[in-house]
Amino acid sequence: MEIYPKALPPYYKVSSTGWIHFACPFCQSEKHLRHAHLYVSPDFSFAHCKRCGWAGRPEEAFKAWGVELPQEIKALARKELERLEPKRLNLTPPEGKFVPFFHSRACVEYVKKRKAVKYALAEKWLYCIKGEFKGRLVIPVPNVFGDVLFLARSIDDSKPRYLYQRNGSKVYFVYGLNHEYRGKMIVLTEGVFDAIAVKNCGFNGIALLGKDISKAQAEIIRFYEPSLVVLLLDSEEKDKYITRAIRRNKKLLESVGLRVKALFLPEGDPAEFGQLEQFLWQKLG
Repeated sequence: MEIYPKALPPYYKVSSTGWIHFACPFCQSEKHLRHAHLYVSPDFSFAHCKRCGWAGRPEEAFKAWGVELPQEIKALARKELERLEPKRLNLTPPEGKFVPFFHSRACVEYVKKRKAVKYALAEKWLYCIKGEFKGRLVIPVPNVFGDVLFLARSIDDSKPRYLYQRNGSKVYFVYGLNHEYRGKMIVLTEGVFDAIAVKNCGFNGIALLGKDISKAQAEIIRFYEPSLVVLLLDSEEKDKYITRAIRRNKKLLESVGLRVKALFLPEGDPAEFGQLEQFLWQKLG
């Protein structure tokens, strides 16, 4: 099956992260029809043209061409991902028995305490009653590739605070990132509840699931073209590692073309800092 009518250039390529680049049907210039400005996500849920700014469902773009996206192209994208990162596509689902988080009173109280009830309901958080994550709050974190990382948080602050499924890798996941943030300022935090605390203050919070950002995470964030990335990691007094981590993350984000600003909290982490809203509006508002 042809991708384009014969009158148009059949131009496409698959990037190293699985995104498929096509010529955009909404760019009016004939010259630009010979370049792949239309980016389609690996899960084929979103498309965006970096030249004309059009954004929407991939089906809309191909309808504008008068053609359908062939299954061969989808298979090609998946094959490219498997070639590049075979282990990433073989995440082992956590073993055990899971129920919605609100089936556990202790879990509900913990989620209320962290002011995360509406996010827990919207994202379908779970509670493990049997298995490797027993007694923990389980947070599913999807990524743009269609994979899901299950993050298990202790609700009694026992160590370790977080557990991950076997073969799970955080480097391809960013919590809270979605297409509504495209072109806007985002605040990059360390943990899920830090990002939620930022959201509750009226800002676009996302989480790295750790202190250090990976190259893949930086590329994923870059695709959403944020106007500014604000680094807001946990600030622990006299901890030089935090400063080094922020500098390293800032350098990596800037290397992919992003504008970055670093903020240092006076104390603690965003989720526990009592004056977070006042601090953010003073620095960013």
